[in-house]
Amino acid sequence: MIPPRDKTWYPEQNKIMINERLSQMLGFKTPDDAIHQKVRFSAWDEFTGEIIGVVKNYHQRSLRDSYEPAILFLWRLRSMAINFNAHSY
Repeated sequence: MIPPRDKTWYPEQNKIMINERLSQMLGFKTPDDAIHQKVRFSAWDEFTGEIIGVVKNYHQRSLRDSYEPAILFLWRLRSMAINFNAHSY
């Protein structure tokens, strides 16, 4: 994992972490290039977040499945991850 640059990570500050797969899909050449960039997405509501870290890819379901893009953030003081499919963005 590339550690967050900002140690304060509160939901009202819209700080997010993404995995390497999403970093590549968003067009960043290296994970470091993604740091401090803004990403806008829609889950249940429109949300813009600043990328503060890029985590290594991990299998979210089965070891047989390929890595999927993911965003990690705090929501109401609980962590949450959102998985994407090819049609999500």
